[in-house]
Amino acid sequence: MGEEQEAHVSSSTEYIHAAVTLVETNSYSIFTQKMKKEIVHEQPHVKKALTAFIFFSVQVRPEVVAKNPDMKFGDVGKQVGILWKALTEEQKKPYHEMARVDKKRYLDDKEMEERLIKHSEVKVS
Repeated sequence: MGEEQEAHVSSSTEYIHAAVTLVETNSYSIFTQKMKKEIVHEQPHVKKALTAFIFFSVQVRPEVVAKNPDMKFGDVGKQVGILWKALTEEQKKPYHEMARVDKKRYLDDKEMEERLIKHSEVKVS
């Protein structure tokens, strides 16, 4: 094992294979932080809930870009923020409702994920 294990691996499949090999051979100390992070990000996860502003931004951003094609990315974001702040609470209501529904979806998915993890854990002695 040794230095051959630390060689650069090019794909996530190779990362996972390297991780399994290292864990199985008790060579876990060779397993680098980068490799651990890559594997964690490869695992499926519950998509976080979107905010009311994000729902608004997704709808309005293309319109702002269409009206101002030369505007920089950051400036588009600032303009969307200005438009959001200009809305009344009544105008923001549909976006808050979308955010509420998405938050419920997130909490339900998170609960399901936790149940699946709890039931799929294998105790190693």
